[in-house]
Amino acid sequence: MSSKTARLWTWDEWRDHYTVPEPNTGCLLYLLGPYDRYGMAWINGKAIGAHRVPFVLRCIPIPKGAVVRHSCDTPACVNPDHLSIGTQSENYADSFRRGRTQALIHRGRCANGHDLSVVGTYPKHGTAHVRCRACVSNHNRAKYLRKHPKARSFRKTTVSEFRGN
Repeated sequence: MSSKTARLWTWDEWRDHYTVPEPNTGCLLYLLGPYDRYGMAWINGKAIGAHRVPFVLRCIPIPKGAVVRHSCDTPACVNPDHLSIGTQSENYADSFRRGRTQALIHRGRCANGHDLSVVGTYPKHGTAHVRCRACVSNHNRAKYLRKHPKARSFRKTTVSEFRGN
């Protein structure tokens, strides 16, 4: 086999060569990546997330747009029993249920003091973080007023002024 030819691994060979079992949790930890983040692996000449390797090498298709979810909350784990295929929405719901989302949800208030049970939150796309709806609205309003200086001169009419009260 020349050095330019990619090695074709079976799942058992790859697992034995690149992972170590964690006896307390049953996780198979990927050795070439950081424990607290997702490692990368080269399979068939392409870099993919190490947690996707068990599906690729066992010929289990991962649909386009789908994510591989961990049931063990250990990013370095590649144990197929701890992994499942799902949507990003399901993954986010799991992280919320397990308390892995941004701390402001658990405090109940954002950094500016808005009560999140009243104003609500927006998910921050691509992450497990959320943003306060009131803060986003205030930010967008300030940004609009900076871009449109004439809008500052118009005063909002309140309902009571409109009714003549």
